[in-house]
Amino acid sequence: MPLNVEKISSNRAFGGEFNKYKFNVRGTATQFNVFVPAQSSEKLSPVIYYFAGLTCNEDTGAWKGGFIRDAADEGIALVFPDTSPRGAGVEGEDESWDFGSGAGFYINATNGKWSKHYNINAECQWGRKAFSGYLNGGQEEGKANDATELIGAAKGKKVAILADYGDADKFYQEKQLLPENFIAAAKQAGFDDSQVQVRAQPGYDHSYYFVSTFAPEHIKCVGLALVCALKGYPVIITLPEKMSLEKEVALRALGAEVVRTPTNAPSQGEESNIGVAKRLERTIPGGVILDQYSNPNNPLAHEFGTGPEIIHAITSTPSTPERPSSGKIDVLVAGAGTGGTVTGLSNVIKREHNPDCVIVGVDPIGSLLAGPSKEPLGGYMVEGIGYDFVPDVLNYTNIDAWEKVLDSECFPMAREIIRTEGMLVGGSSGAAVSGALKFLKSKEGFEKFGNVEGKNVVIILPDSIRNYMSKDWFADAIKAEPPTEMWGRIQEALEKTKPQKGHASGSGVASNVATAKGIAPAVNGYEAHTNAA
Repeated sequence: MPLNVEKISSNRAFGGEFNKYKFNVRGTATQFNVFVPAQSSEKLSPVIYYFAGLTCNEDTGAWKGGFIRDAADEGIALVFPDTSPRGAGVEGEDESWDFGSGAGFYINATNGKWSKHYNINAECQWGRKAFSGYLNGGQEEGKANDATELIGAAKGKKVAILADYGDADKFYQEKQLLPENFIAAAKQAGFDDSQVQVRAQPGYDHSYYFVSTFAPEHIKCVGLALVCALKGYPVIITLPEKMSLEKEVALRALGAEVVRTPTNAPSQGEESNIGVAKRLERTIPGGVILDQYSNPNNPLAHEFGTGPEIIHAITSTPSTPERPSSGKIDVLVAGAGTGGTVTGLSNVIKREHNPDCVIVGVDPIGSLLAGPSKEPLGGYMVEGIGYDFVPDVLNYTNIDAWEKVLDSECFPMAREIIRTEGMLVGGSSGAAVSGALKFLKSKEGFEKFGNVEGKNVVIILPDSIRNYMSKDWFADAIKAEPPTEMWGRIQEALEKTKPQKGHASGSGVASNVATAKGIAPAVNGYEAHTNAA
């Protein structure tokens, strides 16, 4: 029977539309939300479905998840269904928060009274309760819906999975979430970390603060691979070895084939990521290289997208006595990789906004984009900027100055921004800020901008630390940090309140923190300060 779907509201969002719909099915009213990106007016868009958890509905992920901006950038549509029946009238459906209304568990119920409406994992308490209640066959039948059982049965198949959880999640601590079981089943089935990556995020809980922190990564990293999956095109990504594992896993999760190449291979050589891509194009029938280095749409995306957005943000912000503003972009600082960002932005800013805006490019030492290099080419670990050749899309016409930076400046700066500004940026963002500070402290930069009130300096921060949490420059630095004054106060408080021997637990808080997964054991000296009762 066809459904009578009615649109009940529509709002503009990030250039697209956010629509709410309702329909009736089997006597129950159901609602869902759909975000349609602007690109859908010209072509079909790939779609991601977001299934919210217990007690959530169609609005929870849409309002709190942080998905829409990045989906709009990537031209991806989003569907947010309500994943549980509402008002089905089943006896007992409102008696418990984790069973019945608001807790459908995405399974097709087979047990009598639930089977009509509850149609859409076995070792945890929730799983046991849901499977034994909804399914005639109980937990045994539930194995067909259990992620741990399914990954164990996928041995020999092609999989690519990326999952995140917070180690401060109370449901994880109470054994309602069992990622270790999933990891063990995946390893037993023969999958390595590049095929199944489950990341413990230190200090994060179960809330939408956690979801919204990592949602953009899961959207942005999948654009190309998702389009190829939708169209049925195989996609091959060639990545230098220095690129993070997080990037590879996200791409493989969408079916992309990832080929790693030597980091220090000359860009024009046969073994580089560019050279390998060209070899594959020559030998695989129908192969096409989208080629960000020479594709004119690379800078145009910034000239007609990013640039106007920045200009609008600056010109629409009023000048106040507390925060004076010139009302224009006076300096723009951006790192250069392919050169698409700095080229596109400089074109539109100087043509349509401020011809006198100073454009500053940032280039790592060991790269020649800023001009012939006195140092040996290569050797820098910062990702996404710098090359040993000049890409076709890089236009020097509107770039007024260049600043060179070292890894030893980029990575500490990224960590400082995270710590002092609360912005989870990566190494190339640290490079951009380091370059900006060098320019503003220079004679010209200081006299014209750094020492002049109201000047607007825009710095492009193009990456996120979520792509680099496994990299040595980040994880090792966090581990090596000495204990803080606050840690001493924590230890003193715990010592004063420590239970006597024979009680159920010893220095409970310290022990729990010290044994958390990932980098937690070494942060602020937890290992050194943890004592048994």
